[in-house]
Amino acid sequence: MAKITDIMEQFALECDAFIASAVFDPATGHGIIDKSVVENFDPAVPNVYMSEVIKENEKALAALKANAMTIDYLITTNKMYIVMRAIERTKFYQGCAIQRTGNLGMTREIMKKYESRFSAELKKM
Repeated sequence: MAKITDIMEQFALECDAFIASAVFDPATGHGIIDKSVVENFDPAVPNVYMSEVIKENEKALAALKANAMTIDYLITTNKMYIVMRAIERTKFYQGCAIQRTGNLGMTREIMKKYESRFSAELKKM
């Protein structure tokens, strides 16, 4: 578990305007690791809600007969961006929230950069 904690710490340091990030199982909403600059942050609640977003979107894609695999989701609010990205070759997603002053494109690139690191550690669990 120490290795995945280190990976999350490094990830958070690289993200401009970082608010929070978590790795979670969208089937259950169960979180594996999280990091936040928000005081008294409880990732369990957003993990469950974001898992519901993912599950409902998969139903919508099936109804559209899209036959597509979701890579990431973007939620834009007036104060933040939230990106949820599927972690390659695992059942997990990484969610990341940054302030709107942050660079969304770079955040997505950093998430891609760390994806294989998270994947390798998750496979050990």
